[in-house]
Amino acid sequence: MTQRTISRRALSRVGAIALISIVVVSVLASIIIIQNIQQQRGSTATKTQEFVGNVSRKEILRVALGTDLDTVDPHGQTSITVHNVLRHVYETLVWLDARGNVIPWLAERWEVS
Repeated sequence: MTQRTISRRALSRVGAIALISIVVVSVLASIIIIQNIQQQRGSTATKTQEFVGNVSRKEILRVALGTDLDTVDPHGQTSITVHNVLRHVYETLVWLDARGNVIPWLAERWEVS
């Protein structure tokens, strides 16, 4: 059985080729990801334009979220993210002030039975 050795120069060459390959793959992946994001932004802008019609930029609110909403049903919410979004969409019957007192909102009055 013969023992095979690799010179430092050959090892350096292999390492350099591996490093260059990793850099090239990373750059290509980044380009593809950026193109996909730009395409999604373009299609989202088109969908938003179709949905809202003729609205000025001052009247549009865009919010970035870390996750997708799993529901828009206020009674079926499952996460704090959904709750935080929906509380800006739907009105509630009452609000609580800083001291915890109930303030009429949609419900102007009520009776306890």
